[in-house]
Amino acid sequence: MGNKVLSTLKKEHVVAKSIVTVLFRIVEDLRTGKSVSLLYLKELIEAISRVMEMHHRKEMEVFAYLTPHEEIAKEDLLDVLTEEHNLGYEYFANAVRIIDHADKANNEKHELIPFHVDEYAKLLKEHIRKEENGFFPMIKKFITEEEQDKILKAFGKIEQELQSRKEMAVIESAIQKFR
Repeated sequence: MGNKVLSTLKKEHVVAKSIVTVLFRIVEDLRTGKSVSLLYLKELIEAISRVMEMHHRKEMEVFAYLTPHEEIAKEDLLDVLTEEHNLGYEYFANAVRIIDHADKANNEKHELIPFHVDEYAKLLKEHIRKEENGFFPMIKKFITEEEQDKILKAFGKIEQELQSRKEMAVIESAIQKFR
């Protein structure tokens, strides 16, 4: 039996990598003066936030099975990843606040939007690298088949709770648009 937990998270990383590409393109458009609807950007940010929240909650479920292992308890990777999750939410929350309060007369606020979106995209790109090189090998090494079954059930509950179909449609549309 393959590692279904790892497979699930890897599939979600494929989407996350596409999100990074989309965000870098939007930042470039914003910085070069191309028209980007702030309402569209806000909808996209909120969709990404919700989908990433689902992914992060799944990771936290896996963390609970990893932390009892002495080798992992000594690692600070899980703490670093958790801090990065929180920082990412902060970047997006700041961008949404600016969008919500943006008016056309205040261009200084508009300049902060690409900053926060760009910082989030850079953070997400590096975060994915850390997970794939550090967290994923931990899953492969330490998570048993029995634990996988329990984790996958938890994943199902998380997916039911967050129902991200609408958000995924927004993200997939942006991926197509910014290819």
